[in-house]
Amino acid sequence: MDKENRTNGKLGTKKPSIDSRGYDRVSYMGRSYLAHRLAWYFVHGQWPDKQIDHINGIKTDNRISNLRLATHSQNIRNRPAYKKTASGRKGVYWHSQNKKWQALIVINGRNKSLGLFKDKEEASRAYDAAARERDGNFYYKNAESRNDAG
Repeated sequence: MDKENRTNGKLGTKKPSIDSRGYDRVSYMGRSYLAHRLAWYFVHGQWPDKQIDHINGIKTDNRISNLRLATHSQNIRNRPAYKKTASGRKGVYWHSQNKKWQALIVINGRNKSLGLFKDKEEASRAYDAAARERDGNFYYKNAESRNDAG
């Protein structure tokens, strides 16, 4: 898509649709695009050469202030725990032999145990500290609300 074409189309004539992964899709110039990638293109004038990360984790919040370039590794670090985890927390697992919560983090492709804990909140704090150090700006805090993430 060249600069001339991107200024001649009519955006906003149809509501975005939500795809199977929860992202907004919009039609532009007869094609369907992920809204966050199109937003990046319109603001920066070029297609992103990496993935686009939604900083606050809300896949439909496509404000440019909520978007940043990310590698695949960075992008997946800024995600909550899978819904099927027993703890509901990222990096926190029930260790059935010891009947305690274990905090684990992946560093350089290997699982590193951060210890065993009596409750999942302690294990979660241990994971959060290690993840903050490993992930920097892409750190995802284990919390009920991300408003206090830091």
